[in-house]
Amino acid sequence: MTDTVLALAFIIGVTSVLLLRGLITRTGVLKYPFLASAVVAGWFIPQAIGLSHSTGLLPEGGFALTMLIAALSLLATVLGESMIKPVPQLRIRLYDRPSLLVASALLSAVGLVAYTRILTTPEQLNEQGLTTGIVTILFFFAQAQFYGLTIALLLLLKRFSWTAFAIVLIDLSSILGYVLFGGRRGPAMDVISICLCALWFQRRMAPPRLLLIAGIAVAALVGNSIGQYRSLVQSINQYSVEGEARLPTPDEVLANDFLGDFSTTLDQGSFEAHNAIMYISGTEKTGNYDFGAGYWNYLVFRYVPGQILGFDFKQSLMRDLPDNSVEAFGYNRHIGTTFTGFADAFISFGLLGPFVFAGIAALLQFWWIRADAGDFGYQMFYCLSLASAMQAVTHSTQWFWVYLPQLALFLLPVVHFAKERNGPIRSIGGNAFARHLRAPHVISGMRR
Repeated sequence: MTDTVLALAFIIGVTSVLLLRGLITRTGVLKYPFLASAVVAGWFIPQAIGLSHSTGLLPEGGFALTMLIAALSLLATVLGESMIKPVPQLRIRLYDRPSLLVASALLSAVGLVAYTRILTTPEQLNEQGLTTGIVTILFFFAQAQFYGLTIALLLLLKRFSWTAFAIVLIDLSSILGYVLFGGRRGPAMDVISICLCALWFQRRMAPPRLLLIAGIAVAALVGNSIGQYRSLVQSINQYSVEGEARLPTPDEVLANDFLGDFSTTLDQGSFEAHNAIMYISGTEKTGNYDFGAGYWNYLVFRYVPGQILGFDFKQSLMRDLPDNSVEAFGYNRHIGTTFTGFADAFISFGLLGPFVFAGIAALLQFWWIRADAGDFGYQMFYCLSLASAMQAVTHSTQWFWVYLPQLALFLLPVVHFAKERNGPIRSIGGNAFARHLRAPHVISGMRR
């Protein structure tokens, strides 16, 4: 019992310190250590508190080990961020605004068409509960809408134009429809992070601290009741004909017992933290570390189209990996639940797994320094990567690293297409750099 209390106090203490660290600066709330800690505070810790009441049903030492790995992973985000230092000189490339608008419109159109096709295509699931079949290809291209939204929103916040406004309005309407009708937290995180970062990069507007604290609290309540919300939407529209679907009314939504669901989580825990404990304990017991093979398998799963190249060929590229929780304890996680990024990093690298989070933080800090200095290209990369970085906590670190090729595939052609042909501008930093950004010919990495 003492180990359980100490482990729980450790993860709560580390999370609290990193939250305070982010709140004391204006930009700290937009960086990975704070955001990862906010996810842990609102989502992981309530589950851990519930599971701490029944550690006798868990593998011996599993709870303490999992809390240690989670806390070390959060501390690793600070390490990764501190490894990337500001540089005295930056090369800020200028971009052509009309070209960026064209790219934004094309990406939004591709995403909208793919999303429309998804609505009429039956979903297929594999044994692990992951989507497979033609829908995976459509999902891949549907993500282009987020890229179009990001570009248009950055342009709109810097200087109003009806074209950018129309793209933002269409993209937000489509994405929010998916979020509200599907109860999807991932796309909601995407939209929120894109908007917050764009407001800072172009308007130097940071969200109020009290609003952020309230947001974490609301997310903790809503996040534990998302299943009930999805069931509510499904029951309302179960017998509706095409074109008559509707969202729940505020009264119908508030009829859910959010506090009761949260109280249940605090008392009993939930699947994700339980899964993490079982997989981390199972890996420690069996010694079946995959040394990164899981990342390779997910890369193949995401980018090798079995519909075109054949599923047998696709399967031949993937490593056959054991299920450590099944092998050690006969434990099968529920289909559709995750085992957190803490677990998948541990499965690959053991006690070195937290350094995976250090790598994520280092890459994001590298992009942040350049985005904050006014480079429009890096602003796009940063806005679009934050949500997957947070999902590295809730779902899997594989989601972040395997997302990077998609990020490059969509954004590098935009960077090449829209860049000014006269080459980059060299900044010398300090006051000179500040004067450079205020110069009339420069708009956040764009010419007028």
